[in-house]
Amino acid sequence: MRKKKVNIGDIFTISLDENRYGYGQVVEIGEMYDILIAFDFISRDKILDVQEILSKDIVFLLRTTIVNIDDGYWDVIGNADLPTDLNIPKYYIRDGLDDFEVVTASEHFVRIATKEDLNKYSENIAYSAGYLEDALNAILDTQNWKTLFKEIIYKPIKDDYYPNFASLPNKKVNMFSEFSRGRLEIINKLSEEEVYKLLAYKDLEIIQFSNPVDHYTLELLNNILFSERDDVELRIYGDYNSDLSFLSIMHNVSRLTLDCIVSEVTNLDTITQLNKLKELHIGIFNLDSFEILNRVTDSLESITLGQTKSKKPDLSVLERFSKLKKIYIEGHTKNIGVISSLNHLENVTLRSITTKNIEFLTSLKKLSSLDIKLGGIKDFSAIEGMENIKHLELWLIRGLKDLSFISSLTGLQSLFLQSLKNVEVLPALKGLSQLKKINIEDMKGLKDISSLGEAPALAEFIHSSAMNMDIDDYIPLLKNHYVKRVSVGFGSVKRNKAFETLLKSYGKKE
Repeated sequence: MRKKKVNIGDIFTISLDENRYGYGQVVEIGEMYDILIAFDFISRDKILDVQEILSKDIVFLLRTTIVNIDDGYWDVIGNADLPTDLNIPKYYIRDGLDDFEVVTASEHFVRIATKEDLNKYSENIAYSAGYLEDALNAILDTQNWKTLFKEIIYKPIKDDYYPNFASLPNKKVNMFSEFSRGRLEIINKLSEEEVYKLLAYKDLEIIQFSNPVDHYTLELLNNILFSERDDVELRIYGDYNSDLSFLSIMHNVSRLTLDCIVSEVTNLDTITQLNKLKELHIGIFNLDSFEILNRVTDSLESITLGQTKSKKPDLSVLERFSKLKKIYIEGHTKNIGVISSLNHLENVTLRSITTKNIEFLTSLKKLSSLDIKLGGIKDFSAIEGMENIKHLELWLIRGLKDLSFISSLTGLQSLFLQSLKNVEVLPALKGLSQLKKINIEDMKGLKDISSLGEAPALAEFIHSSAMNMDIDDYIPLLKNHYVKRVSVGFGSVKRNKAFETLLKSYGKKE
């Protein structure tokens, strides 16, 4: 498809599900990423009146790329001045060190974020173009879209709000800080004594940093900590130009995450020197090939391939990782059939994936956990009868209506369904003798849940955002003597209280 010239101010249309259209505008075109806005306007017919589009409120603003416009997937229908009241964020929130920080678009530190900052600014994250499509679809498809896509909801910024540079905090003197339980952020140079303290910290799960760390500290971490703790992950994250050459001295690392890196990455090939790697997470937005995986140790047991702005990355390279037990793929479908050859896979997550079917999962006899989120997979017949699947999660899958395949998953123990707007009936459950927990959220098309009364092992049931349901719909569930705990949220205090009374009358706990 021929590339199109894209300009600031271009108004474009986005083809959505069910022959609907969304609308956006190009706000900035940058070297690393671009900024787009989307309007709170979705139509059945394609609107070509630019002024009508501009009269609508802005609903989303995100840092992404114009690749879908470049390639002609989104149609440019005109050009106009940017909205006069448009506030393009000068600052972002970075999740780093021991506090959230305010940073410029170029990642320069401004100050420790206040509560007002957290409400005012967005995170410094870049998203795939497809994420904007998912967000616009969700406006009509799910009631909690503001929660699901809160990170890109447009937040006007007051023009008179500027940082007080005189109030910048003094340089931090901590060597490391506990970011959250088990996750430690490296801030400054560590001593040998401090690294031994880390070694003795039994709850330690992740060592991370978003800024360069000195050579001495890296050597200590490698020789003392990572040589003994193969359960600890090294996480390098941030939105900055990253030189990964330092990994050449981290040969004892067995779990590595390269996360949220959307700028230029150099010396990525140093990961090929990490011969003890068991887990590898690659989240580099600008990556246009997975060729590097041809030279990574083939002893990997877990791999994550995050979204990229390019659609070129080829999954066929995964074939060499015969020991993989866990895989997470976001947005990549080229040669996805290679998954069928990974016979030791136990855990598979597919996010923003659209394929004709999922026959590539049929041969995975050890598969016990399957998560499919976003995307447009509609045919699940390939996994019918896969009794090895114990956990199944289905989330915001476009067009999915028929869940009858679930009835044949006789080994299923837990089921999570969210925002499947076309599903009207829960599948038959009487043959699922191991299914103990069901969690349902925001299934606004759901009408018939009577099969819950026949679930022979169901102990816990949760239904959030059940505004479309009647209290009496749950009576078959409450009559099921195997069920011990039930929680339903109707979005109404009156209905919630009435349901609590009904629960007690059946001897169930909430």
